[in-house]
Parts: sequence; C-alpha cells; structure tokens
Amino acid sequence: MYMSIAVRQLVPTPVSQFYVSDCLSTSELPTPTHNVGGFDRGECYLVTKAWLENNATGFSDACMRILFKNASIENPTPTIVGCTAFCGKNQGWYTKPDALERVLTWIFPIFFLLFNLNLPAIGWEKFFAITHALGDPIDSVWSLLDKMYAWDKCYAFAEEFVTEEESVGGNQVVKKAERLERIKIIATTFAGIEEIVGHGPDSTSVYWEIATSLGLMKTTNFDEWRRAATTLVDDRTNDFVRTGLAIFLFAFQFFSEVVFDSDDVPPGGRLGSAMLLSWLIPLILISNILGGVASRRTCLRTIIRLVENTRRSQGLVSGQALGDQNARDWNDYFDKLYSAGVIYISRPHKFRVTREANGREKAFRIALPFFVTLIVIFGFIPAFYIHWMAAPDGFSCRHFWIIGVFFAWLISAVLTVILQYFTRYNYWVWLIILKDFIVGFGSVVMLSLSVAGLYNSCVCWSMSLLIGEASAYFPLNTKAIYALYGRTIYRYMIVSFLSAQLCFVLIVVILFRRGLWLWRYGEKPKRAVWNRLEGSWILGFLRTSGQR
Repeated sequence: MYMSIAVRQLVPTPVSQFYVSDCLSTSELPTPTHNVGGFDRGECYLVTKAWLENNATGFSDACMRILFKNASIENPTPTIVGCTAFCGKNQGWYTKPDALERVLTWIFPIFFLLFNLNLPAIGWEKFFAITHALGDPIDSVWSLLDKMYAWDKCYAFAEEFVTEEESVGGNQVVKKAERLERIKIIATTFAGIEEIVGHGPDSTSVYWEIATSLGLMKTTNFDEWRRAATTLVDDRTNDFVRTGLAIFLFAFQFFSEVVFDSDDVPPGGRLGSAMLLSWLIPLILISNILGGVASRRTCLRTIIRLVENTRRSQGLVSGQALGDQNARDWNDYFDKLYSAGVIYISRPHKFRVTREANGREKAFRIALPFFVTLIVIFGFIPAFYIHWMAAPDGFSCRHFWIIGVFFAWLISAVLTVILQYFTRYNYWVWLIILKDFIVGFGSVVMLSLSVAGLYNSCVCWSMSLLIGEASAYFPLNTKAIYALYGRTIYRYMIVSFLSAQLCFVLIVVILFRRGLWLWRYGEKPKRAVWNRLEGSWILGFLRTSGQR
C-alpha cells in the first residue's frame, strides 16, 4: 500500500466537513508543535516528505485525497487542506538572512538606479524629483519628452529664422555647414532662454520678439551668440556613463539569474516584482540624455551678458532698461522655479500647451502621454505573467498588489494633470508631493514586503483564489520547475521586455534628435570659439604675476 500511495495521483473530491475534521484529528499528522507555524516551503517539504516516508501507510485513500493531489515522496503536492496541516495556516516571513539577502539583491539596486536620476540645481526642492519619479512615472517621462519637444521647437524656430534671414538677404550663397552652425547656435541660445522662462503656447512668437529686439537678423557680430551657445553647453552636466553603468548592473542582476544556465533560479515572485519597476530604465536613461544645468545662475548670467553686450554693441539702451519695471523680483523667480518646469520630470504647463496647440502638433502632443504609458505596461506585463507562472501557475494574492500599483500609477498621472490645471500653484505643488509620496513609497513598501515574504502562505500559493479551495493545490518541490522556467519563460519575458524598454528610449532619441543635437558640441568647435573670443593675455598676466 505504501508504494501505491507514493506514486499515485490523488484527485481531490468534495467531502463533508466532518470527514475532513476526522482525517485531520488523527495523531499521525504532524502536531502544531512540530509542524511549521508560519509558511516555509523548504521546511514544509522536509516535514511532508518525512511524514510520507514514515506515516502514510496508515491513512485511507479518502484521507489521502483530502490531503494530497500528488502523494509522491519526492514531489508531494498537498491540497490546501494538506498544506495547512503540514505547513501551517499562517503567513510566514522569510528567515532574516534570506529576507535581508532578497532586499539587498532586488530592492537596493532599484534605489541605486533611482539616485542616478539627473536632479536640477535648484536647492533642496530637487529631491521632490525622486518622489515624483516613484509616484508618477508616466508624468515624469511625459515631462522629459515635453522638454525634448521644447528643444525641438527651438530648432524649428531657428531654422525658420535663418530661412527668413536668407530670403531677406537676397541671393547670397551660404554654405550648408555655415547655415547649420548658425541654426544650431541660435537654437541652443533660445533653448537656454526656454530654460529660464519655460515653454508656452506662444513661445515661438516670443522668440521672434526677442530676436527682433536684439537685432539678430541685422547683426554683423555673431560672436556674442556663439559665446552664449558654447557657454550654455559647457554649463550642462553629463552623467550618462555613470548612469549607463548603473543600468547595466540593474539588468545584469536579472540576466545573472535567468539567462545563464543554472539550476538555482529564484522564484518568480522576486523577478516579477523587480520587473514591475523596469520603467526606471527609460526614465533614468532619458533623464541623463537630457542632462541638466549645472548652475541656474550661470544660465541666467549667460543670457544677461548676451542681451547687454548685444544692445551695447548696437549703441542702444542698457539691458536693465529693457524689462518691465514691475516684473517680479529674483526671490519670487527662484521660489517658483518648480512651476516653470526647471525640474525636467515635472513640467506643469505641458497640458495647457497641448490644449492650445493646433494641427499636427496638437495630435503629437496628445499622443505623447499614451506613448509614455508603454513603459509602465512593459513592466506590468512581465510582472503579472511571471507571478502567474510561479508554481503553481495561476492567479495569486500577489497579483492584487501588482494590479493595484499599476492602476495607482495610471490614476496618479491623471491626478497630476487635474491638480496642475485646476488649482493654484501654492496648492497643487504640495498636493502632488503628498500624492507622489503615498503612491511612490507605498509601492516600494509593497514591493519590499512582497520580496520579504508577504503573501507567503498556503492560501496565497495554492491558487484557491482562482480555482476555489476544493481544487486548490500546492507543489512543494519546485526546484526543477523553476530551473525550467528560468531557462524558458523567465528568460524570454525578461530579455524581451527589458529590450522593449531600451527600444522605447531609442525611439525617443530618434523622434527628438534635432532638439538633442543642440547640446552636442565637440571639443574642437568649442575651442575654436574660445580661441577667437577669449584673449590669451590672461595666461601671460597670471604667469607674470606669479613671478613677482
């Protein structure tokens, strides 16, 4: 009888609650003092295997059907009744060394990646960018793309301006390289102006007014514009190499577990939970492709010098007499930098600009947030499916928090637009920070708890939510199935969707290549401008002074 039980597939059948209690009341089952109080798959497997080897012969087939779907010694598969009897009914946190290892292996790299986000140089408020990134990834990446689009519009304006300039100048032949240089310098300078005042529905007309008031079309001395453009480029930060290394380590964490042939593949819960946050890859990459201004005041000084020197060379009034005497002071300006969009991942004006745009531009702007939603979807699909294929295959408790976090991110993006559009700055800025904190850190807490053992119980593992308690079961020896999934399902899902995130970045770079090109100056052209405009007398002065 022992051998028949060891290899027999036992299909659970509906029985009375009295008969279940009668089977569970026998002294031959592990008592609560000997079995596992909180669920632990490894220990439960050892307890169940030992019981099958020593005590199963005295049990009737009816009781065995209640306790097991498969009663083989090496691969026992208890029902939810058997799981509760042998493994305990309570949730079991992973052991301290194991839980700590899981957090350090799967959670710490996420924060390491997050802190590679390019932060604006505006004071302590820049740390709100981290909260916003976690709490609203869709709006964050949408804002980054809006910034790229603003640069693209600067390029379009410069191209239109130079074309108009050529038509006014008659049949004068201009070399293509010279024309491109002029477009790039004008576009880069106006991108610096956009950095100060932000982008609005009427930005193009504002650029025309500025160019006209500075006599750009009539100027014979273009060197001040060259100096401004190269200074703005030099003032930008570029941490792309460091960020690329961080992303490589993040991706390698997955590949080292599932791509290489190994029988020691972690359960799908850890891989799926980490994949849910894979949208960090395009967010961090795009953020560092954009770069940032090393000093807000340096950007301002560059534009101030351009305006004053240009006006002075034309024999016009000083720069201080140009502005509105009732304009807000510098303290007010710096206090409200957040609302001007200087935090690239939070540009509150983009919805208003979209609403007031026309034609193809409006259609393009409307499509951007839906396009950006793909990065969250590319994280949700593998997270959901990997958790589904987590032995036993099917819907489990962890799917609730995955679905909840996914929809929280979708709703968060909608709330951001509503708050920024319908409430005053003093209100929405704090409401959004609060909203992002709740959604962002709530998501991280849920991820950490899940990795540390939340939902680690018989009820959550046995698919009872999907197929009901009567048919629920739970395989205890999953080493072989996880090794198989690691070589097939997990590998294909992770490689495919991490590649999809990288393809998203590539598409973005292609779409906004004109705007990104503005800040790509080689050392040679920058040195040529420097040698022509900045006298080398200072070197002689410093050397001579040092010898005195």
